[in-house]
This record gives sequence, structure tokens and C-alpha cells, in this order.
Amino acid sequence: MHKRGIRNNINLLIGNVHTTPEYRNKGFIRYMIGETIEKYEIPGYKFGAVASDNEDADAYIAEHIRPDTYEYYWTLYSGVSEMYAKFGFKSVPEMNWLIYEEPVLDKSHPPPSGLEPYQGVGTQVTFLKTDSDLSNLNQYFSDPAYASYVNSDVSPMVRSTSLHHPMVHNFYARDAVASAYYGRSYNYVGLKIAHSGIGKQTFAIFSGALDYSGILVQKLFTDLRVDNESQRQLLVQDLAYVVKFLRHVHVADYSLLDRDFISSIKLMLTTQDICTKDRETHDYVISTLEKSNWRLDTSNSFFLPMMKDWAKPGITEGVKWINNGFWCFG
Repeated sequence: MHKRGIRNNINLLIGNVHTTPEYRNKGFIRYMIGETIEKYEIPGYKFGAVASDNEDADAYIAEHIRPDTYEYYWTLYSGVSEMYAKFGFKSVPEMNWLIYEEPVLDKSHPPPSGLEPYQGVGTQVTFLKTDSDLSNLNQYFSDPAYASYVNSDVSPMVRSTSLHHPMVHNFYARDAVASAYYGRSYNYVGLKIAHSGIGKQTFAIFSGALDYSGILVQKLFTDLRVDNESQRQLLVQDLAYVVKFLRHVHVADYSLLDRDFISSIKLMLTTQDICTKDRETHDYVISTLEKSNWRLDTSNSFFLPMMKDWAKPGITEGVKWINNGFWCFG
């Protein structure tokens, strides 16, 4: 997939790379990735395998790839970093995980979520569902009002996903798969807390993720600011409610504990999927979650975005990255 970033950057995103252990041991993935990269980078390159469809690939590249106009960057998401290191891929160092994990010893009696009505005057809580709100989900990833403060930086060294090309369809596909797996017609996909009195809000967009054994948060946004005492107090209350809601959805809606291989209430979020209007608030959200038993994983070893030639001169000096929703690598 080729996805437009900001300031004429385009990401060639390698996705859905899967095969059986037998073929993996034979080097099938390494061959496929290597052939794909060479096909794009070397004019006139022909696939090595017999009966490969070179004509179709050549036509696609000729139609879509414009090296004279755009800077291209190979990107992918993977937890198998040592394999992709062969091709020059390296984890993006700023992309760290926040992980909440609550072991459940007796899955027949899971702990209560503690979800109660939000306490606050002039506050409206909305649950977003795929059956009624899918058509409106795009706005949470494309509306400049919901962008991070990083997006407003005009420096070419600051890169983000273009707001005009949010990958909401990838998010929905994940949720649709989870919904089908559990035999549901829909599942909660988000929570919005609107403080109408001051025109501020906090929202989280998420989905069930079997490959993570928990709930994956694609985007956590707030335009509350910590330099205002009353807004800081609201932010703490909002974050606590979001966590309670995610726990509730994990147990009651997705019923993840019904799976044999899941033995804990697990919630996951990357630090770059936290979108705020200033750096201080961003750091405060991370600190608040850490104080609420979320673990900050800075190892860059657990299923993170990777970029080819990350360490080459001229590629990364001074570059800052931020997501605009999970899988929206830019």
C-alpha cells in the first residue's frame, strides 16, 4: 500500500505478511520482501520466480510511483525485528507502548468493571458503535480539530500521517473481524466525553485485537490542557473513565476472557497515538496512566512500526514522528 504523508512524503507500507512455519523456515517471507523492494527500487527489475506477473506490477508502479515528485519510505509493522533487519528495517525509537494488564485468576468470575455513569455537570458521554457511527468515524482521524500539536509544526523534519488519508478502513477491518469472530452484529468502537460548558472533549477509538489478546486503542485524543487547573482535574477524571470503559468492553462486550489463551484484562496504546494540543499535556497523559498501573515499554521490541534505512545519514536526523491513529504510520 502506498500512503500519502505530509510534505510530499509517501510511505510504501508492507502489510499482512504471513505464511506457515514450514514456508517461513524455507525463507519464503525473506524472498517475497526482497523481491518486492527490488521491484520498486530497480527500474526494469524482473521477479525471479517463474510465471511471476511482471507486467501487472510494472503497470502499477508506472501509474502510481513518482520518484521525481515524492520522497518514498519503506515502512511496516512487525514484532519480528531481527528478520526485517536484513533489509535495513529498524524500529522507530519514539514509538513506545503503554500496557495495562490485570491478571484474572478465576475467569468464571471476572472482576467487575466498575463502570458507572460519568459524574459531572454539563458532560455528555457517547458510545460509538460500528452499526450506527462507522460513517462518522473518519472525522476523528481527518478533522484538524482532532490532530496533535505535532501536526501544526511546519518543519519538514516533523512527519505525520496526512489528515486527508487516514486509514480508518484498516481499523474497521480489524473490528469487523473481531465482531464476526464473536458472533456479534456490532461492538463498541469508541467513547467520547464532551464537556459542553467549556467546549472541550476527550475520546478514545479502539477495537478488539486477538493478536494482542486484548483491547487495542487506535487513538486517544483530548483538547483539555494541564496548564489550566480545572481542565487538568477533568482530564484525570476523563482518563479514569476511559480506562473503566475499556475494561468493561474487554469483559462484557468482546468477552475476551472466554478465549482459552487469554487470562488477563489487557489494554494497549502507543505513546504516539496519544493526541493532545501541547507537549505538556501529552506527557501528563502518559504520567497519569503510569500512575494508574499502565506500564511504559520503551524496549522497541514489541510489534512496532519499522522503517527501512532508518539509520542512514539524511533519513532520521532531527526527524520527529507521530501517528494519526494506529496503523496510520507517517
